[in-house]
Amino acid sequence: MVTDVGYIVPMGAAEARALLLARNWHTAHVSTDYSRYLVDYYANGENIHQDEYAKIPPVIGHGFEFGGKWYRIVDVWTVHEKHAPVTHGTAVFLEEVETPQVFLDVDSRYYG
Repeated sequence: MVTDVGYIVPMGAAEARALLLARNWHTAHVSTDYSRYLVDYYANGENIHQDEYAKIPPVIGHGFEFGGKWYRIVDVWTVHEKHAPVTHGTAVFLEEVETPQVFLDVDSRYYG
């Protein structure tokens, strides 16, 4: 094997696999095309937002801000049926909450 500095180093199959995985890890985990989730967010019985490019799956308990309102994720479902009452894909159900204290404590000039 030729290394990055040009030396030839003998390598077994296990080492070659480890090197290949290490080189591909960066591409696989940094690429924006690697995995995306189609996520629909529901609050008060209506679809308030659709994210076709979510990079992380939603998790119960996480917070979500949309349209100046604050929500907490209370349930997450994967829906395969295209004729279900909610859009197929990942359906996230939200509960509206008060503005979290951490955002109230931020100096308003931060957002300006």
